[in-house]
Amino acid sequence: MKVTWSGGRSSLPADTDYPDPRGERDAEADPGLLYAGQWQDAESGLCYNRFRYYEPETGMYLVSDPLGLLGGEQTYRYVPNPSGYVDPLGLATCPILRQWALTNLEASRAARAASNFGKPLVQRNKTIGDKVRDMIAKERGTTLIEQNYRVTGGLKRIDVVDGVTGIESKVGRTGLTTRVRQEVARDIKILRSEQLDQIEWVFTRSSTTGKIGPTKPLEDLLNKHGIPIIYR
Repeated sequence: MKVTWSGGRSSLPADTDYPDPRGERDAEADPGLLYAGQWQDAESGLCYNRFRYYEPETGMYLVSDPLGLLGGEQTYRYVPNPSGYVDPLGLATCPILRQWALTNLEASRAARAASNFGKPLVQRNKTIGDKVRDMIAKERGTTLIEQNYRVTGGLKRIDVVDGVTGIESKVGRTGLTTRVRQEVARDIKILRSEQLDQIEWVFTRSSTTGKIGPTKPLEDLLNKHGIPIIYR
């Protein structure tokens, strides 16, 4: 019997160089469900946690805790007790809870007003990624960008297409996260279906962190399936 998917999450950042002791999983079988009902977005890598987005690679939320300092001194950290201070069915009649709700009403309003705090960071990263993608397309002499290919389970978008070669553009250091593992799996399906002859993973140094390239687990996976790693 082979385990194709199992759930689990720690409060530590998700991107590590340690191999999974349970062995390699089937990326297509992963439904994207994480701890406490989180749902992971395959494109951004962010985890939707109802009121806020959580970023596993940094171990932080993108916006501050609506509870303010009542949730802890670090208002962007992963919450220590996700089941506290909630009443999903609205049946609680405890006066303490009522007073707590009234006391924190203004804090909640302020948090909602500041809910766009994390968006500039996400938009900035996307802008940088798009710029590098366009530079690669210009270098290759092609205008084909963001091309979709049909694979099992949906569509796979390739950043740049140069003839029969697809190019996955990555900026900075890239680890073997669940999202990246799914990307590799879908690239392999494109190659096996002969929609493209080759897919290259092209890495560009980050102007912010100064880092570049895949982590060792990602490098090993790409080499295993014959996917070229290119530095620019």
